[in-house]
Amino acid sequence: MNPFSNSAINACREEGLKLTRSMSGGLAMRRIVLLLVDLSLIALATVCALVLRDNLAPSIARFYHLLPYLAASLVAALVVLPAFGLNRAIWRFSSLWDYLRIVGASILIVLSAVGIGFAFNRLGDIARALPVLQGILIVAFLVGVRVMMRLRRLNRVRV
Repeated sequence: MNPFSNSAINACREEGLKLTRSMSGGLAMRRIVLLLVDLSLIALATVCALVLRDNLAPSIARFYHLLPYLAASLVAALVVLPAFGLNRAIWRFSSLWDYLRIVGASILIVLSAVGIGFAFNRLGDIARALPVLQGILIVAFLVGVRVMMRLRRLNRVRV
């Protein structure tokens, strides 16, 4: 078979197309996994903010009152994180620009969650310091995980 014939070129195109389709499926799955990890970190940051606000003495009643605000935070994050492209970035190659996008996204997540919570139940049982602590912890957790992955990559390269 002539490597420059139309049939050879079409065969290469078909193989390339199959390869692209299989790679895009894995890429979509990776983005979903990264989004779920970020959402779980945001949920953890919200619960940790409540525990910090309560002087490390959590109560079930406070946690029960936190649930609507936690749901509002996760809904806001589900919209904001893909809009900022944070689920597309490869963590081991993160840079200062990615960290600044995390700061902007966390501010928008907290403001959106406060807005949704205020519309839902006027944030009746949520302490006013909780969104501030939540924003700080969201930035710390999301940036911290990315920095750890970057350091892990650097240690692998050096060894």
